[in-house]
Amino acid sequence: MNYSTNIQNSEDKIQAVNFAIKEGRFEDALELGNDPSVKDIAEIQSKLLSIYILQDNFDSALKIGNNSRFIDVPSIQSKMIAIAIIQERFDDAIRIGSREVFADNKTIQMQVENARHLQSKSSLSFEELLDKEQFLSMLKTKLYYDKITLEDISSIENCSLLSEYQKQLILLAIYEKQKDIKKLSQVVKNYKEKYPDSEQNKIFNTIFERAKNKKHRIFDFLFYDNLLHWKIDSELQKQYENEKTNTTPKIQFKRVPIVQTTSPYYEESEEYINYSNNYITSENVNTSFIDTLKISKEKVSHIDTIKTPKKTKVQKSITHYDEILKYLNEKRKQIYIASNSTDISTQKVAISQWDKMELLLEKVMKNKNNLEYLNSLYSKITKLQEYENSKAR
Repeated sequence: MNYSTNIQNSEDKIQAVNFAIKEGRFEDALELGNDPSVKDIAEIQSKLLSIYILQDNFDSALKIGNNSRFIDVPSIQSKMIAIAIIQERFDDAIRIGSREVFADNKTIQMQVENARHLQSKSSLSFEELLDKEQFLSMLKTKLYYDKITLEDISSIENCSLLSEYQKQLILLAIYEKQKDIKKLSQVVKNYKEKYPDSEQNKIFNTIFERAKNKKHRIFDFLFYDNLLHWKIDSELQKQYENEKTNTTPKIQFKRVPIVQTTSPYYEESEEYINYSNNYITSENVNTSFIDTLKISKEKVSHIDTIKTPKKTKVQKSITHYDEILKYLNEKRKQIYIASNSTDISTQKVAISQWDKMELLLEKVMKNKNNLEYLNSLYSKITKLQEYENSKAR
């Protein structure tokens, strides 16, 4: 079907091109944009240029950008700079963006700054590249252990080895982990004002929206790892781990009463549950323990209908509640530790478990006085403890 002959008005063609691109019909958009009647319309040719860049068809893109009619059109020349950067022709990118006609264009000036940074990066010595890598590793490790200082923030802002985007991204990571929404919001606002048309604003918006969410979530290191490609400094990590070991008081684990399933009242067993031997891994942090604890309403047995003194029933409910919370909170700590693991598979599984655990804890607290629910849940926990102990032996 020949779309171009069916649309005569130029404005309609502009809208048709935009609509085709929005729907991902790039071939239809190219057919419309290559019609001779719109060859000189900058808005349409700029759209075509974007499609050619997506398709890595730089020859066709350059033909549009080098057309003398579009030499002063910001939307087209901005894409020409982008192509030059992709092809590592940094001098050409800087030359285009440094023309006086684009002096007040914030987007193009940001591209020029980026091109200069990449050009300097390409000429960095091995020692300078190593310095940058070590600097990023130091920052990630300090962020991991909540050791970031005001001096660190100052060093980020003054680091000549980092681009402006990298600096602001690291600051966002710091403020997000510290839950300092006010400072995070200011970083996003300042960057948008300076570079209103930057693609990076989409990433910054994602971070801002996530940080505003009042629902508690574990800090997503993986998100920033994919953007900054930084790694943990193993030596600094050892230092912080040693500090934790030396300052953390030893925990005395209390005996956990085990429910005898043959009796309506629990009795204390001489068995001890020591959570210090339970290590969380990508194999055992899975949906099994939470799915195992899902409660289905069971028929009340004859023994459960035996009338007991009111005081005894309340005591039983409270005791179960405390023991359940103890167990779940220990599991919650293990999930949190695993979520900060440097092993990606362990981290991913733990993050997926966090929200489930929060919901389960919330449900337990809502059912604090629901004896049937607590009895059933406690029975399942007991069986799960026995299974965990058998695996630890």
